[in-house]
Amino acid sequence: MLAALAVCGALVVTTLVIYALGQRAGMYASLVLVPLFVVICFAYKFHLGKLRANSSHASKLADLYLSTVEALTMAIDAKDQINHGRVRRVQAYAVGLANAVGYNHEGEIEGLRAAALLHDIGKLAVPEYILNKPGRLTAAEFAKMSAHPTIAAEILSNVEFPYPVVPLVLHHHEKWDGTGYPLGLRGEDIPLGARILAIADCYEALRSDRPYRKGFSKEKSIEIMKREAGRTFDPRLMGAFLSVVGNIEKRLAEVEAHEEQSDDHGHSFELAAPRKKSRRISSVYQNIAAAHKEVLSLYEISQTLGSTLNLTEVLAIIASRIGNIVDFTSCVIYLYDQEKKLLSAAHVIGEDAEALLSLNIPLGSGISGQVAENREPAINRDPQPDLCYASRSGLERYRKSLIFPLAQKEKILGVLALYSVNDTPYGNDQIRLTELVSKHASTALHNALTFEETQESALTDRLTGLPNSRYMYSFFEQELMKAEMHNYPVTLLMMDLDGFKKVNDQYGHHIGDDLLKEIARVLSQQIRREDILVRYAGDEFVGVLIGTTSEQTDEVIARIQSAVEAFEIEVRPGKAVSVGVSIGKAVFPNDGTTLEELMMIADANMYRNKEERKEALLPAPAAVVSFPVRAVSI
Repeated sequence: MLAALAVCGALVVTTLVIYALGQRAGMYASLVLVPLFVVICFAYKFHLGKLRANSSHASKLADLYLSTVEALTMAIDAKDQINHGRVRRVQAYAVGLANAVGYNHEGEIEGLRAAALLHDIGKLAVPEYILNKPGRLTAAEFAKMSAHPTIAAEILSNVEFPYPVVPLVLHHHEKWDGTGYPLGLRGEDIPLGARILAIADCYEALRSDRPYRKGFSKEKSIEIMKREAGRTFDPRLMGAFLSVVGNIEKRLAEVEAHEEQSDDHGHSFELAAPRKKSRRISSVYQNIAAAHKEVLSLYEISQTLGSTLNLTEVLAIIASRIGNIVDFTSCVIYLYDQEKKLLSAAHVIGEDAEALLSLNIPLGSGISGQVAENREPAINRDPQPDLCYASRSGLERYRKSLIFPLAQKEKILGVLALYSVNDTPYGNDQIRLTELVSKHASTALHNALTFEETQESALTDRLTGLPNSRYMYSFFEQELMKAEMHNYPVTLLMMDLDGFKKVNDQYGHHIGDDLLKEIARVLSQQIRREDILVRYAGDEFVGVLIGTTSEQTDEVIARIQSAVEAFEIEVRPGKAVSVGVSIGKAVFPNDGTTLEELMMIADANMYRNKEERKEALLPAPAAVVSFPVRAVSI
């Protein structure tokens, strides 16, 4: 601009000189100076053209700079799994407040615009699980989070901004009372632009949904921020913000509505609305968002699967978490039964759950049976070979499947099957993610099954397969609490086999063990499903009858004794033996209110019954130990 003015001035002076010389020296002097005038004119035209070209180039460079900043901003914003467009809203609040307090000189306002866009760039160095943690941050996690302004300043210090940006980004988490970070600046020592940005950033965070809470209303957000005036925020700026925030939100809503209706001219709205993105660029941002969502989802899966050894909970976690990253109509997790060589649906989410829970697929049959047998996934296959094993029809609409084996060290544990009514094939990303989830799931499932087997072993008698005394103590205490609450009786039966020792001594322990297993089976057949039978010790068993009357209990006792005495086991060809059983009962709450009291009374009644049975004992064949059935008197 100054150069152009200088050229114009030179032309004016030259014109005046030529005119003066023409007046004094005549035409000859003019002829000498006219070429000089022409040269100066051409020089001016050339210089003016160059100025225009430079101006256009500078404008393009500025536009390129702004586009680069915007592209980087949108890439960072794409990481946010909850609030896309957050930095744009922060910019709108910051610019609106800046205009209200006179912080609007060209360099200042452009620096604030850029700082608002880039203030969270340091969060690139903060792990996703911290950024999106649903609960309160630990001290170590907060320390990691609070480093982001310093990291952002270090990143941006390498850029030669034509206006102040770095100080605003570095100090936007400082507090008016000096308790903020990273440097603990106080009051007006904090740059004005940073104080403006702090208010804008906080208000947007309060209004938006976060991983740990839903967004607050405008009124609630203002109430919270008012309490922080003079502590966190500059009180003067806070007052100004409260006077303009309503108008800013209104303008933001108008801009967002305008964008939804679309405008293809690249307009830059007053509140710094984003430029129109091409579909290709939008797709890139979607890919960035999807990549971060994938990392976060896999982290959550590994965390939640490692939090429990309960098989039911593990199955539920696997099914629910995979639904966050892969599309399906129904998800079925099959568990493999080694003895039956059968895959059984253990957990189902999605549609047709009742029908799919009935699926039992033999190893090697259907798609899932083949996957389990070969340990190889099946991708985009027709699911009907699986669904034909359902207990009812109506599943013909399913068109594709994605099925992966759940295995650990060559041992098949089950199958993860996704069934969909959509016939669009699963893409590479969904296939890859399902494979990753199946690997996490296999480890968790193995741990849960191992734990369950250990628990079952600890609570189960190895010989008979019945619950053991450890289980009885746990079960009975819980049952007594329920009985007391709902006012129903619980009957404890103490049972001791009569004549078992003679069989064991005469024919050996292997015969004795076989006899105990068979007697356990016979006893189990005589009680209801809701009752329990326990092998207490040696040849002693305990039965727990829930809610039976005295008459019903006596019928059960008579039925048990009759069934046991009718049973015979072959000890050698042509030779069989049988035993009897003495039973004593005690009833909660009439006979006692604790397990110890009930066992003591039931045991005493059992020995009384044993003596009565001995007195009534009939002669038996030499090689057979047997006891007749008779009524029980307690």
